[in-house]
Formats: sequence, C-alpha cells, structure tokens
Amino acid sequence: MLPPRRDHAVELAPGWMRVRDGDVELTLELAEAAHAEERVETRCQHEHGGEVWTRKQVGVPARGRLSLDRGLAREIDALAVIDDTAGYHARHTEWFWSAGVGSDERGRALGWNLVAGVNDPEVGSERAVWLEGMPSEARPVRFAPDLSEILAEDGSVLKFVAEAERRRSENLLLVRSDYRAPFGTFHGSLPGGLKLAHGIGVVEHHRAKW
Repeated sequence: MLPPRRDHAVELAPGWMRVRDGDVELTLELAEAAHAEERVETRCQHEHGGEVWTRKQVGVPARGRLSLDRGLAREIDALAVIDDTAGYHARHTEWFWSAGVGSDERGRALGWNLVAGVNDPEVGSERAVWLEGMPSEARPVRFAPDLSEILAEDGSVLKFVAEAERRRSENLLLVRSDYRAPFGTFHGSLPGGLKLAHGIGVVEHHRAKW
C-alpha cells in the first residue's frame, strides 16, 4: 500500500482519507471497486494537448466519523465518488462535469459521471451511468451555462438544485483558474431514460490556463 498523501489538511491513501481543517475532522474508509468492470477507466487525447487518463468509481461505500466544531463525532455511512485523473491538458482548458449517486423509482442503485470538454469523444469517453453497480457508456451531453441542468442526446434531462458551493478564482498571469463546484440534489432522468427518484452529487465548471 502506498503511504498516505498529505496536502495541508488532507491525507489520502488507497481506500482511506482524513480531513483535519480548523474545527472539522473527517475520517473515511472507502470500499473501492474490487473488479475492473465496476469502474470506468479511459485514455483520451485532449485537443491541442496530450493524453489524459482517468478512472472513475461511483457508488463506493464510505464509512467513518465526522466531528464539527469540536462536538461529538457522528457516524458516516454513505456512498462516494472517487475520481483519479492525470494527464497533459491543453494550455487553455474548459470543462463541465457532474457525478453523483441515487436510486430510481424501483429502488435500484444509480450513479453517473458526465462530462463535456475533456475525455468526451463519441465512443471511449469517461461518460457513464451506473445501474446496480455496473457502468455503461452514455452518449454525449451538454450542460446549461448556469449548471441547472444536463441535457442528453436522447432527450433525458437531469435537473440540479444547489445547496452549497465551492468556488475559487486565481490569476497568476501565466496561470489562471476559475472554478465553481456546487453540491446539491438532482431530479429528472439520466441518459438512457433512467428516472431518478432521489439523487445527490456535484456539478463543476472549470476554466483554466495552465
């Protein structure tokens, strides 16, 4: 096993993470997918850049403890998304991305990883919808500029309502980044017509000059 990666308040290792930041402490064990067919892994050429590799895991059992404001720790039993990415992006890069988990009206587990702008060729993309833990590739999608919905080629519409947001903008002249990632709830239908009864996750818009 690789040693934990430490990045200020965050420690990461395969199957494990810890966050210690001010009065927040979170420790999670992540039951990562044991079989390759439960994951989505792609290598795509990025226009005007190089190759980008990514591996997505959705609906990963996450169990641990969360403490806020030095209060009593509460138990966490949830489902997570794990996103591993490395590559050589173009000098100017912009993408829209969403991932989340939920269930359909029959109680079946659903998950998704949808993207536009990177790793999104017609075939062999990282776009995928998980049904009962097994992914299948989704057709191209487009995102509303305000991140309120994701529209699929087959007419399916996934709508999003933000509850909290992480946002950051940096301008270092040679390097620039504008990043917005609201978290919240989803309703509507995933690509392929799978209707969500309940869904939670994230939508992201990132514009960067590396």
